Amino acid sequence: IPTAAWAHAFPAGRKLPQLHSLSAVAGSFGSADIARLVSCCPTLKDLHFTSQPDASLAPLKSLTALTQLE
Repeated sequence: IPTAAWAHAFPAGRKLPQLHSLSAVAGSFGSADIARLVSCCPTLKDLHFTSQPDASLAPLKSLTALTQLE
């Protein structure tokens, strides 16, 4: 999955409150992608993804329901 695809999957201003689990096995998330994911999916419980080496994981602290991170 091209990195630019995450902006379309998790557009700014859109909420996906019923998305509780995400396994993104292809592609990688940059800092902006992670922030957008957290903004769109505040109720994530399970998250499996690959981040870019320089990506900030700090926004993940906002996911208070998160119980599994890989």
